Amino acid sequence: MFIVLYRWRIKPKMERQFIEAWSEITSHYRENHDSLGSRLHRASDGLFYGYAQWKSAEARRKAFDSH
Repeated sequence: MFIVLYRWRIKPKMERQFIEAWSEITSHYRENHDSLGSRLHRASDGLFYGYAQWKSAEARRKAFDSH
């Protein structure tokens, strides 16, 4: 398994749009590129933390190379 970690500071008025986009992108990669999914969390420090799971680094590379 290959895990990718992310961290963002999002402008307050853009948070809903960010969460919706994260969900859409996750669905796209799960449905079309064999992703194992992702999770998004909002921490008490105001940052968003996310992680995506892939079967391998090669699977992620192929998915991103296809765009």
